[in-house]
Amino acid sequence: MPDRESPTPSRPGPYDSPGPYEKGRAKRREILDAALELIAAKGYGNMSLQQIADAVNITKAGLLHHFGSKENLLTEVLRRRDERDTASFSDSDAAGPRITRIVRHNSEVPGLVELYSALIQEGVDAEHPAHDYFRERFRRVAGNVVADIRHAADTGELRPGLDAEMLSRVLIAVADGLQQQWQYDRSLDMAAHLDYLWSLLGTAPARDLSEDPSVPPGGTA
Repeated sequence: MPDRESPTPSRPGPYDSPGPYEKGRAKRREILDAALELIAAKGYGNMSLQQIADAVNITKAGLLHHFGSKENLLTEVLRRRDERDTASFSDSDAAGPRITRIVRHNSEVPGLVELYSALIQEGVDAEHPAHDYFRERFRRVAGNVVADIRHAADTGELRPGLDAEMLSRVLIAVADGLQQQWQYDRSLDMAAHLDYLWSLLGTAPARDLSEDPSVPPGGTA
């Protein structure tokens, strides 16, 4: 099981915020990248701080020196994941909305989905370091989804008159809910279900999910 650390009320800024030493910022980036790889490969429940420390050749105490607590570290791991996803899925001309492409990618990194699900529950506590992260993330992701909805409506892919602001929050809720279900049933094709919902909003006839070969019989978890 992962190490447990008591949350700290202090909330340091993003790992790459301006600081006195570039060497320290570079080390924090190295730690976050190593943690991302370990969690993706081993799973959140099988990862320990000592494993991360070993991967970057420092002590566990040295690891905590850079982030203050395990909760701060894991929050910054998710922030670093978002940074990578933004770089990888920012092409607005690619097929399908970004949220579907990201969910499809998430099915390949179950450990990071486990981490996200764990922290989204713990982050409800206003004193948890992930609280502000998730509040800001929901606002940012909603903005991206709004942009995709409006672009699709302008190009005739989605029917006109949709409330992009409200629909963006619904799509985020569906994506997060599918990820929860997927952790109990890995045969669930999350992206296919989001694609189906997207098709219901379109101007073309909705795709029949039951005929999609990528979806198991029954179509739901």
